[in-house]
Amino acid sequence: MIREPLKENKGKTDEKYLVLEYWKNENKEYEVKFKNGFSGVFSAEEFLKYDLFDKEECNRRSYAELVREVNYGRCRAIALKQARSSPKTAAMVAAKLRSIGFDAETVEAVICGLIEEGELDDAVFADRFAREKAEAGKMSADRIARELKIKGISEKVAAEAVEKYCAPDFETAKNLAEKKAKTGASREKTMRYLLGKGFRLPVVIKAVEEIFGEDGSSYMD
Repeated sequence: MIREPLKENKGKTDEKYLVLEYWKNENKEYEVKFKNGFSGVFSAEEFLKYDLFDKEECNRRSYAELVREVNYGRCRAIALKQARSSPKTAAMVAAKLRSIGFDAETVEAVICGLIEEGELDDAVFADRFAREKAEAGKMSADRIARELKIKGISEKVAAEAVEKYCAPDFETAKNLAEKKAKTGASREKTMRYLLGKGFRLPVVIKAVEEIFGEDGSSYMD
């Protein structure tokens, strides 16, 4: 279950928090009301961790500190689940966390922690992405680099991954043009196909001329 961040609300959040009352709801979560007028919904784990069952002793931190600690834990749990479910960049996970409502400071702290722990690694993501796309042989190196940047990979890391795994664009474009020619595709259709794959126009023209010749007739004929 995705737990949204607690809200600090307006008021004196620097005061020590004291529990007024609590009850378990139908989702087996604890709804807690504090004496300062604030309220929140907590998991059973959070309820025990922060001693919210003890109406007398819950005064070791301010409400603001409680909110920050709870939100960091929730944010980290979601980030870990995102990072481990499928390959993602740090930027992709951060965007997800912000969309849920976590503040920028909490998101940055969580993301930096996961990077230090090796749970998030943009270089590993970039290598895997570039390798898979290069092996498929249906996308230009330029297009792969652009896709990596869109996913939040730095220009330097993207360039290193592309250089490591991707063949020169002309060779890839030529191979694709040859495959299209074997299917009976025309020169014009092949050019549109290559442009759609992200190859630059000069590369497309050179590759098409290599396969079809300057007069437009394929050497496959």
